[in-house]
Amino acid sequence: MNIYKLFAIFVLMFFFITPAFSGSEEIDMLLEKIQKGSTEKKIEAIDELGSMGINATKRGAIALIPLLNDENRLVRNATMDALSNMKWEAQRAVPALIKLLKGNDAEDSYHAALALENIGNKEGLEALEKYKKRTQH
Repeated sequence: MNIYKLFAIFVLMFFFITPAFSGSEEIDMLLEKIQKGSTEKKIEAIDELGSMGINATKRGAIALIPLLNDENRLVRNATMDALSNMKWEAQRAVPALIKLLKGNDAEDSYHAALALENIGNKEGLEALEKYKKRTQH
């Protein structure tokens, strides 16, 4: 086997196979921090999960959805930002984000709008367009 084939196999293993195994353990650790940590640790874990972007898996995104109703605004904002980074993995969060978009809290609406735009779900984008029209008057 020539050196180029070996290198190609190594690259494929490193970028496609390794994250599937190591990412799962990291996600488990972050989800545990979110459940059991202080508000500060919870926000740090949410941010870390969000920084994983689409590698965070649907499981990570689904675990964040209940945090959209957290009483702490900073937790809600961090959650919306994390879901925003997860793009299509966060599809299931769209209905909850639409609810926040339509709510009375301007900061929640702002973060929900960013998340909906980045997730790119048709339902979310339609709600965002309606929201923009409603608020421009």
